[in-house]
Amino acid sequence: MTPLERALDLSYPAFAILHFARQTLALYFEPDRGVVPKQAEIDLKGLAQVIAFMGEGGAITPPLPQPERFVDLQYLRAAGAQ
Repeated sequence: MTPLERALDLSYPAFAILHFARQTLALYFEPDRGVVPKQAEIDLKGLAQVIAFMGEGGAITPPLPQPERFVDLQYLRAAGAQ
């Protein structure tokens, strides 16, 4: 197997790690993909889903908290974000 073939073969752990690291970092460094908020806006529905997942996984126990408990929007509003 040539070095290039090896580099493209994700069965090699080092190359697989690099491959997936690049894909993950692309989410943050390619703003047109819309993964990271452009103006620091917070999606309360998304946060509620994270809390639900944490409850399902046993990381937190019911009653599950409301997302508003963890978010203080006054700073975003003061900065002009909606």
